[in-house]
Amino acid sequence: VAAKTGTTEVIKGKTANSLVLAFGPYPDPELTMTVIIEGIGYSQQGLALRVAKDFLEWYFDKSRN
Repeated sequence: VAAKTGTTEVIKGKTANSLVLAFGPYPDPELTMTVIIEGIGYSQQGLALRVAKDFLEWYFDKSRN
């Protein structure tokens, strides 16, 4: 899976948005996704990445098929 993460400041020094764009499997994707979580605290900067990771693990889990 290929991905790009980011964090954007919303209210200076108070809140941010957590973002991840992903597609996979690389290089011939069957899935694309964007996760954005708005208004997080700075201690939660990787939250969108954790959500995407959990979903991708579930989606690509061969035992669920």
